[in-house]
Amino acid sequence: MKLLKTKIDGPCLIKTTIFSDKRGYLKETFKNNLIDKINFPFDLMSYSKKNVLRGLHLQTKNSQAKIITVTHGKIFDVAVDLRPNSKTFGEHVSLIISDKSDFSFYIPDGFAHGFVCLSSECTINYKCSDYRNKKFERTLAWNDKNLKIKWPIKNPILSKKDDLFGLSLIEIKKEILEIQNEKSYEIFKNKSGYLIPFSLNNNIPIKTKRIFIINGNKNFVRADHAHYKCSQYFVVLSGSVEIEHEDFNGKRITKLNSNSKKGLFLKPKTWCKVKFKSKNSIIIVFCDREYEFSDYIENYKYFKEIIKKK
Repeated sequence: MKLLKTKIDGPCLIKTTIFSDKRGYLKETFKNNLIDKINFPFDLMSYSKKNVLRGLHLQTKNSQAKIITVTHGKIFDVAVDLRPNSKTFGEHVSLIISDKSDFSFYIPDGFAHGFVCLSSECTINYKCSDYRNKKFERTLAWNDKNLKIKWPIKNPILSKKDDLFGLSLIEIKKEILEIQNEKSYEIFKNKSGYLIPFSLNNNIPIKTKRIFIINGNKNFVRADHAHYKCSQYFVVLSGSVEIEHEDFNGKRITKLNSNSKKGLFLKPKTWCKVKFKSKNSIIIVFCDREYEFSDYIENYKYFKEIIKKK
C-alpha cells in the first residue's frame, strides 16, 4: 500500500493491490502504520440509494480525519478544506470511487466531507480518528456557490438537515475561528466564592513569561492595539467583557464573563479592543513574551497594511 497526493496538501489516495481470480477479489484497505500518529478508533457504515447526497459534513470541534472506502456501488466524493489558515481554504478535492477502485480516500481533520451515490445503491465504510460529537456537528451547504463544486446531478435527494440547515462557507469559517480561539478552564465554586486553578504547563495555551491584571468599570475600553510577536490569553475573573479582535481572517467579537469557563487566545498581529460590560470587571492576561514597547502596533491603518500582506 502507498499514499498518492492530491491537488490539495493533506488528502491523499491510499492505493492498494487488488488480488482477483474467478471467485472474486481481495484487497487491503488499511494498515495501522500507514498514516503516522493518527489512530482510527471509530468505524461506521452508510447505505444510500441512487442520487442520495450526504453532506457536506464536519465537526467544528473534535474534527475527524476519515478514510473512505466504497464496498459496494459508486460515488462522487468531495472533501472541502476548512482549515482556517490553509492557503487552499474553501477549495476541494473531488473524485469518483467505486467498489472496483484500487484505492481508499484519506481526508485529514479540518475538512468537510460529502458524496452523492451514482449507482443504484452504494455502501461506504468510514474509519474516523475521533468519536461523534453531536453538539458540534455541522453541515456545509452542498450547493454553496463559493465552493464551485461540479456535482454530477442537479436535484439530489437530501435529508432535512442537509437541505434546510446547511451553513455557508463564511458562516462555517466564523464558527471554526471562534472555537479555535477559545480555550477552556475549570471553575470550582461554593458559597464562599470560587477558585480558578491555572497550570502554566497544562490549561494555559502559551508558554507564559508575563502576567498582568486589568480592572475596569462599565463602558471602559482598554487595549486597542496589536502586537508583532506576543501571543496572549485572556480570562475574566470578575464581571463581563466584550473583546473585539481582528486578524487577516477578519473581525470578530467574543463575549466572556466570570462564569464562561473559557478564555480567549490571540495570536500575534491580532488587533484587540477590550470593552468592559459590567461594573468593576477584572481580567487576567497571560503573555508569552516580556514587555517590549517596540512590540506594540498602535496605528490601526498601519496594522491593516500589515495583515493585507499576509
